[in-house]
Amino acid sequence: EGNLRSIGALEWFCLRVSEKVGINTAGHALVPLPHGLPPAVLVERFDIPENKADSRRVLMQDLCSLAKIPSHKKDTGSIEQCASLVKKASTNWEQDKLALFDRVVLSYALRDGDMHRKNLSVLKTVDGPDFAAASVRFAPAYDIVSTVVYKHSERMMLPLDGKREEFSDKTWEYFGKILEMDGSAARDRATILMKRIAEEAVALCRTLPPEITAHPDCVYALQRATTKIVEV
Repeated sequence: EGNLRSIGALEWFCLRVSEKVGINTAGHALVPLPHGLPPAVLVERFDIPENKADSRRVLMQDLCSLAKIPSHKKDTGSIEQCASLVKKASTNWEQDKLALFDRVVLSYALRDGDMHRKNLSVLKTVDGPDFAAASVRFAPAYDIVSTVVYKHSERMMLPLDGKREEFSDKTWEYFGKILEMDGSAARDRATILMKRIAEEAVALCRTLPPEITAHPDCVYALQRATTKIVEV
């Protein structure tokens, strides 16, 4: 009800932008609802076998579980602490550090103030009886919403370098170094990705599907989010 009527459309919008800029993103679809209700978003599970012939087993652990802390502490700590957890768990840190970097840039660019520990996960995949022979990778992006529409705040839930907003080039250089990346390369990567996110948001906002355009409150929410995204 109220301004949250548009949240399904807005999450679909953010997931679609994430996918468009090349970030590994959970499968998603816009679902029309009856009785004049705004559309919902359907998100595909990525921690279950794709079919009966798939013998792999997948354990999804969010960063509360990985840190062995209760769910109600999902907004505690920092992005640096989350990065340390992923690094210790990952079996391919060279790729996962880039995925994590892009995921943080994505939330910052989309004004997603709900990127907490339970919205960041790793996937442990085993195939066969030897549970020790497993891969652990950073999970696809999921649960992304431009919360600036509802909270009227651009603050990140988890701080980076002690800041929750107004990240600068130095912030991205610092984060890159934390992830064992070249600082200037990290800065450039963030700049390019934020520009692409803004471009894709604008393009998508101009070609919204009828399930959304039929609801002026959804259109308004997406336009407001896009305006803030372009301001980054």
